[in-house]
Amino acid sequence: MASFEQKIASPAPRFAFLWMLFIASTIVGQGKAEDWRLGRATFYDAIHHGSCGYGGVDPNVGLGMNIAAMPDVHPDHKGSCGQCYEVKCHPMDMYDRYGSELKRSMPNVCKDPNMSIVVKIIDTCPCDHNHQWCCGDMDHFDLSRYAFERLSGQIWGVIALKYRKVSCDHDVNKTSPLQTPELSTSVDPTKKTKSSGKAKKGAKAKAAKAAAKAKAVKAAKGAKKTKKPAPVAPVEKKNTLSVYEGKFKNGFADGGLIPWVPLNAEGFSKGPGWCTNVSARRGVAMVGGATKFKGATELEFWVKESWGIPDFQISLFGKKGLFNPVKIQDLKTVSKDYGANLHLKVVSVDDFLKGSEQTLEDAHSIVFINPLDWDQGLCVDAVKIAYPL
Repeated sequence: MASFEQKIASPAPRFAFLWMLFIASTIVGQGKAEDWRLGRATFYDAIHHGSCGYGGVDPNVGLGMNIAAMPDVHPDHKGSCGQCYEVKCHPMDMYDRYGSELKRSMPNVCKDPNMSIVVKIIDTCPCDHNHQWCCGDMDHFDLSRYAFERLSGQIWGVIALKYRKVSCDHDVNKTSPLQTPELSTSVDPTKKTKSSGKAKKGAKAKAAKAAAKAKAVKAAKGAKKTKKPAPVAPVEKKNTLSVYEGKFKNGFADGGLIPWVPLNAEGFSKGPGWCTNVSARRGVAMVGGATKFKGATELEFWVKESWGIPDFQISLFGKKGLFNPVKIQDLKTVSKDYGANLHLKVVSVDDFLKGSEQTLEDAHSIVFINPLDWDQGLCVDAVKIAYPL
């Protein structure tokens, strides 16, 4: 039997082989799309200072505001400036790098899972400055806010994607002959990574150790008085619905941009708080459902004090957008945990309804907004919705 080398050395097979190479090179030269791959997307606003050095983005030139930043750990990153990708929202649950689950399989996450857009890479998302999203646990794109909102509502913050590399003049209404129904990915985003599992185990061990220590301190209080005032627990209302206490509860989920940080953030119960660094004039959300807020009278939450109460606003988000925001610093501290340096704040839902055309039946999320022109840290815990007794 002839070897492969012998076969391609003969005239007829060699002609066929060269013809196949010509066809393949023609397909590549025409900029045909690759197979679909799974990815994830967030959004950002500083699109006029991309690392590719293109300068300000002109909405009337080329793909306009349909641009994106690619993580520097992505296998396509080298030489990615000016390259284009077709992306579309994909309803799927996933995890971030910290192991926090992101519920995105609901039908209202994607505006149209069959609709796609083409985005151009003009920037880099550095792993060193964005550990949660851009360090390779899952293929990721940081889209412009405009591009993101064509696929989903910004209230979700993070969505799953299907994506593939295409030519920048690719027509999304035409199907590539190379398109297959298979999705290629090196990481299964629907499963927790080993690192996230270890993080959660570490968090549980830390919480158990802290609980044991607190119990010992409580037992010793009868014999010896402490100089510091004892932490005062919140007065428990009969009708409350827990939104977040060490983890999300009762159908609420991370609306994106808030990492679960079990290593350096402690909540009221010495468990992991809901903590992050929030970019200037950005908001973060706890996404639930409209029925959660019907008949509610108050929201209560613990907020961590670091050089004072952080200058954030709290509000609700509904079908028609944001309700009236309330400044957290203006809310009276009802109680304080001196050990964890947390303040209990209570806000009436009537304050959210002032000047709003929406009702509580329209609300589906609790949002925390950074109104300043620079980034701020936020850490909250024991977030609850209160109802009439």
